Amino acid sequence: MPYKDDTIVWEVVLSSCRVHANLSLAKRAAEELYRLDPQNSAPYVLLANMYSSMGRWDDAQVVRDLMSDNQVHKDPGYSRSEFKYDVQSIV
Repeated sequence: MPYKDDTIVWEVVLSSCRVHANLSLAKRAAEELYRLDPQNSAPYVLLANMYSSMGRWDDAQVVRDLMSDNQVHKDPGYSRSEFKYDVQSIV
């Protein structure tokens, strides 16, 4: 890329790879993200989910194991629902 390495750009590339089923570019983007921000859980989760959606369960498990071996932890997701005058968070 003609620009400085940027984690946001690589995450967008990795996310787009799932939509377009481009596994080779997804692996390349994930490797760049592992290098740039080793404790970021996003590339592990995105790549594992891509493998899972393709039915490649063994490859998804390899990525999850790599995440565990590198002691990378995913923060829990949160959702918000707004009701007329009240906001509730769901974990």
